[in-house]
Amino acid sequence: MADPLRPSVYLVRNAARSLPMVGVIILAVMLIAGIVSLMNSIPLSIRTIYSYIKTYVAVTPRGDLTAIPQLEQELRKAPETPERIMKVRVTERPVRSIVGAMPFPVIGMRSDDLTYTLDRLADGRLEGRLPKPGAAEVVVSEPVLRNLKLKLGDPLLKPEDAEAFSPFPVTIVGVIPAPIWVAYSDYDY
Repeated sequence: MADPLRPSVYLVRNAARSLPMVGVIILAVMLIAGIVSLMNSIPLSIRTIYSYIKTYVAVTPRGDLTAIPQLEQELRKAPETPERIMKVRVTERPVRSIVGAMPFPVIGMRSDDLTYTLDRLADGRLEGRLPKPGAAEVVVSEPVLRNLKLKLGDPLLKPEDAEAFSPFPVTIVGVIPAPIWVAYSDYDY
């Protein structure tokens, strides 16, 4: 004989009332789990996109170019002297993230600094070639290419693109086979 006080007795005898409520509870739990999972993925997305900062520290004069020699002196006198000090120029190109478009730097480096950086990031591996001095060219890592749905030979920055502006189309001439998100152009361009 079944126990008439069991909690499942009501649910089984009144299935027309209880099954829709069980369905609503299941949907609510799935919705909450989806929202929590989405919220947890935002910091991961940001850490992934900006993971390049693990490889170097940027010091900026905030537009005051006269402060550069003073900054260099202070860096050289620091308790932990940097392995290398590079002067770079930066522009940006938005990339897609889970929270929308996020600014991503395209760093202009001199050839020797770019070679040094590639040796550290990708053991010197590069598909394609380095940007020519003064040319509107860029090397980009694979994750950035996938994110922007671009390929070798496509422009990364364009005159007609307000969010990724350049006076001339900046062509992708090399792909860095590394998981880190980076984009490097020539310093003189």
